[in-house]
Amino acid sequence: MKDTQPQVALPEGLTLRCLTPDDRALHKTMSENIVATLVSPVMLIPMTDAEYDETYTEQSEDVVYGILDAEGRLVATSSLLHNVVDYAAN
Repeated sequence: MKDTQPQVALPEGLTLRCLTPDDRALHKTMSENIVATLVSPVMLIPMTDAEYDETYTEQSEDVVYGILDAEGRLVATSSLLHNVVDYAAN
């Protein structure tokens, strides 16, 4: 994973940073919470455990940015995937 820090202005209490392998559980929990609240779960295709494993390694070329609130909870992500075909539905 890349170690880059974007410089953007956010509302007070929010932080944007590049996520690391230590953030894998935060990302997965946020996605699970979103899926649990959807009217129709087909509205979102969450990452599989294997995709989380591949994305959250030191060797990954993927870059995932996260916005965290003042309590350190992940509230949003944006991913730059090295090979989006790997994540496309067949």
